[in-house]
Amino acid sequence: MAVSSIVFGLDHLGQAEIPAFILTWILAGVVFGVIYVYSGNLALVIGAHATYNITYNAGFSRTDIAGSEDLSANTRISPDPFLTDIGPGGPVEIAAFLSGRACPRLAQADPRHAHGEVGRPRGGRRLAGAGPQPCSRVRRPTVSRPQVPSAFTGDDQGDELAHVEALRADFARHAGRSLALPLAGAFVWAVVGIVTLFLPASTATLVLPFATGAIFPLGMVIAQRLGERLLDNPSVLAGLTGRCVIMVNLLWAVHLTVFALAPSHLPLTLGIGLGLHWVAFGWIIGHPLGLVHAIARTLSVTAAWWLVPDHRISAVAAAVVISDGYALCALATRPLTEAPLTAAPAAP
Repeated sequence: MAVSSIVFGLDHLGQAEIPAFILTWILAGVVFGVIYVYSGNLALVIGAHATYNITYNAGFSRTDIAGSEDLSANTRISPDPFLTDIGPGGPVEIAAFLSGRACPRLAQADPRHAHGEVGRPRGGRRLAGAGPQPCSRVRRPTVSRPQVPSAFTGDDQGDELAHVEALRADFARHAGRSLALPLAGAFVWAVVGIVTLFLPASTATLVLPFATGAIFPLGMVIAQRLGERLLDNPSVLAGLTGRCVIMVNLLWAVHLTVFALAPSHLPLTLGIGLGLHWVAFGWIIGHPLGLVHAIARTLSVTAAWWLVPDHRISAVAAAVVISDGYALCALATRPLTEAPLTAAPAAP
């Protein structure tokens, strides 16, 4: 994936006004690579690329008016409903997408089918007849649940606490140490902080939303390498983490509005908004690191934005990386408890 992402970025080198902006295309290559890894369907990748080209090229165009050189890049971009160009290769991409068969049950399908992993013993060769089946309907194996009290009297607070602790242990048993997302976040913000030091303010602001949008796809790749079940964690508490992700992403309505009206404030909203889920995550794992991270990140990002007006993006990025560094140390050293298991119920 790293090689394909770099090749994808270099292929767009001619479209970059500033060479450092090529990192945006490399991160886009990572996003498209993750789509293919988890779906095994090239048509979905082609469709995603075509959708981006149509949205960006047919909806927005550069309006480099004479005398506007000192204006922000956002000011010099405006909707153009009469633009007919849908991007390089757009018609080819659309035709390829329509001719491919997109997986109708992508959310339910086991991503291992995309690479023939199902039926292959760990460390061994693939068994006969276990070829790639990216769109097949997969019957998920029965997952053992932690042994918890079936009912509470209302006065027995000890049983309730034991129930919560059992759920937390079950979550940790599948999620591991949950290092993937903070690793991805620290890496992306570090790259952003360094690159934007050498870019004009207008270009640096354009890099920020693209780069931060690549954090979650990159986290999925890292989670797969670490053996952390980021998307298919069967724990009850995993549903709460998913809702936290939705909550954080709903703030993109605020981020994009700020980007359009006050681009210099975008580092502030992204730096704080993308870390709010740590409050709930800290409770899920029963550790104060979530609350400490969220509060420290909010205060440090705000201070960096106000105190370093000439390099706000890099200053905010440094604050986020430091906060993520603390979280990574706390996650890597916290004790993990094993959840008590019961036998899986027999099939009717």
